[in-house]
Amino acid sequence: YTTVSPFDTTLLQQHFNKKIIVCEPFYTGSTNHLITAALTNKQYTIYNIGIPRQFLTNYGTKKEHDSFLGLDFFGIDSKINKWLVL
Repeated sequence: YTTVSPFDTTLLQQHFNKKIIVCEPFYTGSTNHLITAALTNKQYTIYNIGIPRQFLTNYGTKKEHDSFLGLDFFGIDSKINKWLVL
């Protein structure tokens, strides 16, 4: 999916998979309620990749923050590959 709003529940239901990866450009878990509502009575596991719910105190550019948080290309790729192996 490339957009969150409007959330396409029909598409999610049609392409349902027991492992769901959500890479969101805001706080981790922010879209879980939409997924839960769309997949009532189905069993699945969600892996969220996003900004942690903590106050960031280090200075830097957006690129530096993304790298620090593992939200750059290499960090996201690594997180997804580690989780898919589980």
